[in-house]
Amino acid sequence: RFKPRPLRMKMDNNLLSETPFILTFANVERYGGQAVIAPGAIPDDGFLDVCTVPEIGLLDALDLVKKLFNGQIAAFKGYRCMRSSNIEIAGEGMNAIHADGEPFQWQGNISVKVLHKSLRVLTGC
Repeated sequence: RFKPRPLRMKMDNNLLSETPFILTFANVERYGGQAVIAPGAIPDDGFLDVCTVPEIGLLDALDLVKKLFNGQIAAFKGYRCMRSSNIEIAGEGMNAIHADGEPFQWQGNISVKVLHKSLRVLTGC
C-alpha cells in the first residue's frame, strides 16, 4: 500500500511542507487519458504548475478520480496548484514516484528548473 511521505518544497522564495498523495509538475492541463490535473496550465509561459493533493482515504480517492476526469479537480478538498520556474524538493527516506508514467524510487533532494524558450520546435511540415 502506498504511504505518502513528508517533503519540503522551496518554490522561488516560498517554503512549503507537504505530505502529498499526489505531487505533479505540469506544463499542460492534462495527464494522459484526459485527466485534468492543472487547469489553466500554459505550456510556453516559462512556469510549471506544481499541483498537490493531500493524503486521502478510499472514498476521497473515488471522488478525486471523478473530479480529475470531469475537469473539476480545483474543487477537490485540499487540492493546491501553484506556479513556479524553480523548485527544490527535500524528501525523507525512500519515495515511490512516477516520472512521465515510469515508476522508480527516489531518495534525497530534487531540483527542477524551467529553461524558458530553450527548445525550438519546428511545426507545419
